[in-house]
Amino acid sequence: MITSAGAGEAPAPSRGRWPVLAGLAWMSAATGFVAASLAPVVPALMRDLALSPTTAGVALGAWQAALGLSSVAVGALISRWGAARVVAVGAALTALSSLSRAAAVDGVTLVLAVALGGVAWSMVISGAASLLTTAFEGRARRLGAGITFGGLSAGFALMLAVGPHLAGLPGGWRTALAAGAVPMLAGLPAWLLLSRELRARPPAAARIRQVLGQSLDLLRRPSILAVLAATLSGISAGHALASWLPTVLGRQGLSASLAGLVAAGYMAIGILSSISVTVVARPHHRRWWITGGLAAVAASLLLLAVGSAPLVAAGIVAAGVAIGFLPSLLVLAMLESPPARSLGGAAGGLYYSMSGFAGLTGPVVIGVFADWTGGFTAGLVAMAALVAAGAAVAAGALPMPPSAAASASEAA
Repeated sequence: MITSAGAGEAPAPSRGRWPVLAGLAWMSAATGFVAASLAPVVPALMRDLALSPTTAGVALGAWQAALGLSSVAVGALISRWGAARVVAVGAALTALSSLSRAAAVDGVTLVLAVALGGVAWSMVISGAASLLTTAFEGRARRLGAGITFGGLSAGFALMLAVGPHLAGLPGGWRTALAAGAVPMLAGLPAWLLLSRELRARPPAAARIRQVLGQSLDLLRRPSILAVLAATLSGISAGHALASWLPTVLGRQGLSASLAGLVAAGYMAIGILSSISVTVVARPHHRRWWITGGLAAVAASLLLLAVGSAPLVAAGIVAAGVAIGFLPSLLVLAMLESPPARSLGGAAGGLYYSMSGFAGLTGPVVIGVFADWTGGFTAGLVAMAALVAAGAAVAAGALPMPPSAAASASEAA
């Protein structure tokens, strides 16, 4: 989770912070590359491992569930080991998760391999966020957050594009899943070199019990609950689409390679919006950016469920834009809300815990409805209703700092 300066890492020297950001962007992209590796090969996995749609949905969301369950512990680990070291360990576990997926023999071993990737995701992304808070301020911090989350989208997009082609190589889906480890294994030595000055043991270590107590205090604040509700709706929809979009498009008549390219395009759109919108969305406008983004996602899900081909295409574009910027705006809304400013570690833990639960909810909801109905329309409509509810909560209750305070922060 994201910690306040000094809680998780010594500040990065100003001359070295941009190379560190480049390293974090690569680590994030490699994490996204592994996280998206199942989506292009879902039909082959279901066939060869005899998985039902519900079991496939659990496998697709298992890494997010593990992320949510491990977030508080990872926060305490960051304060003990330092964020740079936690990122390195998470990177190694990410590669191990990818190789373990390729070796899966049934649904249980596949879910366990994916869950390992969720713990690793928590270590890489929470550690990256902690480093961003110590090395950057104001607009630069927003740019760093946009680039980090954009890196995740870039990794997702690349795997969705190349996954079907990798699955066409000898070994099929096992080759595709094993190949997911290559970018992370290539980037890990570079990260160890870039972060060598940051891997000093921090002076203080937060205990898990202390972080849990702070988290319970934050859960009594309506503004924090509003951010978590918006996170549940937006992140669940994002991961539902990232996991099931190639399969949904395949059911609508697209070939596996074309469906993969469309899904990759959807993620690529999110890369641009993650960086651009996160930078331009000032704190006092953030509530309306989040509300509008959630409303756009709800409409996009309905178009994907019942629209004609041009409307489906428009929905995919709109969802790509909105889901691209929502994670970075939501985490900033959490960390910069008045109740959380002095409790960054606990606030980050709450955000990533809810994000993990949401990431499991989205794929499982789609899978369960597919089991019940034999198609994807009902699941997409149910997800649209959930996101619309989140938009209503965001419009009425998200924290919105006064313009004057936001302007002063911007100047700093």
